[in-house]
Amino acid sequence: MRSPPASRGRRPACLGRSPRARRAGALRATQGNKSQAAARLGLSRHGLLNKMDRHGLK
Repeated sequence: MRSPPASRGRRPACLGRSPRARRAGALRATQGNKSQAAARLGLSRHGLLNKMDRHGLK
């Protein structure tokens, strides 16, 4: 089996960001819509709310 092609030093923007920054970015991108932000992050809405509480996000 072959490995995927190298990304030539580039990586997705989300990989270099902290979990708090990724969650805040998802909330900004969805204009504060927690259900949509959770979907973007691969979390349930309840899971996102728990993590927001843990990281002090509103």
